[in-house]
Amino acid sequence: MVFLQPFALLLLGFGVVPPLLHLFQRRRPPDVEFPAMRYLRQTEREAQRTIRLRHLLLLLLRVAAVVLVALAAGRPVVPARVGAGHEPTALVLVLDNSLSSGAVSGGTRAFDDLAARARETLGAAQPADALWLIGADGVARRGSREELLAAVAAARPEARRLDLSAAVATAARLVRASGYARGEIHLLSDVQRTAFGAPDSAAAGLALLVYHPVADPPANRAVVSAHATPATWVAGAGAVTAAIGGAPVPAGPKVPVTVTLGGRAGGRALVAAPDVATLGVTAPLAGWAAGEVDLEPDELRADDGRPFAVRVVPPATVAWDSAEAGPFLGAALGSLARAGQVRAGGGGAVRLGPPPPAGAPPGAAAVVFPPRDPVALGAANRALAAAGVPWSFGPRIEREDTLAAPRLPEINGARVTGRYRLVNPSAEAPRSVLARAGGDP
Repeated sequence: MVFLQPFALLLLGFGVVPPLLHLFQRRRPPDVEFPAMRYLRQTEREAQRTIRLRHLLLLLLRVAAVVLVALAAGRPVVPARVGAGHEPTALVLVLDNSLSSGAVSGGTRAFDDLAARARETLGAAQPADALWLIGADGVARRGSREELLAAVAAARPEARRLDLSAAVATAARLVRASGYARGEIHLLSDVQRTAFGAPDSAAAGLALLVYHPVADPPANRAVVSAHATPATWVAGAGAVTAAIGGAPVPAGPKVPVTVTLGGRAGGRALVAAPDVATLGVTAPLAGWAAGEVDLEPDELRADDGRPFAVRVVPPATVAWDSAEAGPFLGAALGSLARAGQVRAGGGGAVRLGPPPPAGAPPGAAAVVFPPRDPVALGAANRALAAAGVPWSFGPRIEREDTLAAPRLPEINGARVTGRYRLVNPSAEAPRSVLARAGGDP
């Protein structure tokens, strides 16, 4: 037996007060000479025996009352555990060490409370018992009392979600298949609502003990997702989009969220929950770079950061013919070049304008415009064929159509008033068509 308030047992010392009161209250009756005292003395002795018995009973009752009050103030508790000498039992211990068990309430993690209860249960097990331990990974591990105690001591909150319904169903199947006449399932969890999957009646009829910490879960904010926008950056700088969530979060001031990339700090914003923040950051050298979005720490630190990765590529070298590109496209390319998104160069990897000449370097990409003069259409098609391009320009179509480009939402559904139909005489179905107008590529 243990006492929640052991210092209250000092009150047991007051149990000597009633005897002392009885000793101090004793009085000797006066002596009186009277005839026929023999009969009176006999009556007195009989009355004194009755009074003495009553006083003794009263003394015992008063001492018992003081002792019971002292014990009640000490709040005795008998731990609920499998007692020594119990019959062999199949016991499955479900220890929920999912991410939420790392929440701190009152200076103590919820997982520390759950682990303490698990050690109490395993400490009362006997060699004849069949023992299993199921953690956040959902794997049932069978072992001796010492082995499972070591597993509990090594367990830590993990970034996993334990389906409590599935874990209890697995435990029920283990108990029923064990062959033991007696079986129990102990579920130790913070019992989050999202931890319960589809209902399962596999544990019906089995002893199921559920324990969860008494304290309410603390308010929590979390970085739900973080990704680079766009997924690939071209040198310079980029942006990271972070979704902030969490519950229950009372209304209050916003909290700061920051982004780092390649060890260098980036943008910072103030967000609430739920909210979406877009943070700017300078891109490092070309290649893959790892970064992280972080929130101000709260009681559940494990979900206050979210990693992301981005691929940074050098700007492509683009060559264009100003006469063929026209003033508008030329101005747009010049703006991209000034922003560092492209580099202008004669031997560029991307060429805009007429078809590439025969013998162009392999691997070079070309954006080919149809000639302004329809008379030059034949020469353009011959140049495409000489460059090994299977596509050619067909006759110009003057008709209003709607552009169908599912892979290019920016121009999908645009209105087209004039176009050149692209022709591919090869037997293979075209695999690189980005848009169609009137059903034509």
